[in-house]
Amino acid sequence: MAELVSFTVPTESDKTLLVWELSSGPTAEALHHSLFAVFSQFGLLFSVRVFPNAAVARPGFYAIIKFYSARDAHRAQKACDQKQLFQNSPVKVRLGTKHKAVQHQALALNSSQCQELANYYFGFNGWSKRIIKLQDLSDLEERANEDTVPPLQKQSLKFFCALEVVLPSYECRSPGAGMAEETLDDLEEGPLSFLMKRRTTQKLAIQKAVSDAFQKLLIVILESGKIAVEYRPCEEITDASTADELQDLIQLTKEVPGYGYNNKLILAISVTVVVMILIIVFCLVEIYSHRTAAKEGKEGSSRGFFGSLLRKRCSEESDNQKGFFWRRRPLWLRDMYRPLNATRKKNMAQKLHDKDSSDEDEIFNMELGEAGKATAEKTRTTDSTTEELGDESETACEIVTE
Repeated sequence: MAELVSFTVPTESDKTLLVWELSSGPTAEALHHSLFAVFSQFGLLFSVRVFPNAAVARPGFYAIIKFYSARDAHRAQKACDQKQLFQNSPVKVRLGTKHKAVQHQALALNSSQCQELANYYFGFNGWSKRIIKLQDLSDLEERANEDTVPPLQKQSLKFFCALEVVLPSYECRSPGAGMAEETLDDLEEGPLSFLMKRRTTQKLAIQKAVSDAFQKLLIVILESGKIAVEYRPCEEITDASTADELQDLIQLTKEVPGYGYNNKLILAISVTVVVMILIIVFCLVEIYSHRTAAKEGKEGSSRGFFGSLLRKRCSEESDNQKGFFWRRRPLWLRDMYRPLNATRKKNMAQKLHDKDSSDEDEIFNMELGEAGKATAEKTRTTDSTTEELGDESETACEIVTE
């Protein structure tokens, strides 16, 4: 037969164990630790409470242990009854007494207990929560009640949270809502206490929304040990808000100025980060290309994307500047920079050729003149030398004659 486990405080008698004849030697804390270690082997425990025996009984302790599952409680009772467990004497374990006339109202588990129960049956990665809206209602209520609230009344922080619990393996989504309020004390100084209270109120609203979402889920434990999930949105729980109140709160948050501002801010930050990353990547590529070009000895060249754009832009600017200055030049100066036609080129070439020929003739004539002058000077030097030798021979003859 299948068993149903809800996210509420277990009050059924078949989920409660009574353990007595515990030894009086160890302390209550030590007994609590020992009992938890033994009975948690059979299933997830909701609570373990240890009490001293009454004054009329012999010294010792007894304990009340609650399970989330009645099947786990039955297995623990059969396995531990009349066993020594962690002490020398055996203990007695019995299931709780049934009280059919007493009907206990279902109390919702808090957020941490709901998460503990979900982790045990679904696994740590078997579920997740997604916050849909976290809205500050403090300013809204102050504006709505500005004309009716006395000025001396204390201000308060109020937050509303809407989220959903997602179970991918079971294709189940459970929405939940929670609202928390915290009174502000005017005597507190500094913004630090205000920020701490604001953060605490936000956490409390989220926790209440998580608890409300889990209240709508029911765990079905089959005889084979497999787990199934049932969604029950219409069942009323003490901590859960009614559907009308939830719709009113959602409608109220939509009328608040700045609705959806957080989503827009997140989108803007994401776009800015992506653009900055792209800019950094392009800059790194450009720096790398410059360094590679410098290593290869090609100074002033750029292989990157920005380099080609820069060269193209520079060439366009230089062309534009040349055209601008060309238009600003006078007519006589433009003729100097215009391209020459074929006839002018031929005439200029002929003139340059004639000029070169005349220059060569002048150089040849100059060389011939210099050679003639050198020959004449040599002849003159020879004649003078001959005359000097003749004079010397005549003088010698005169001396001999004497």
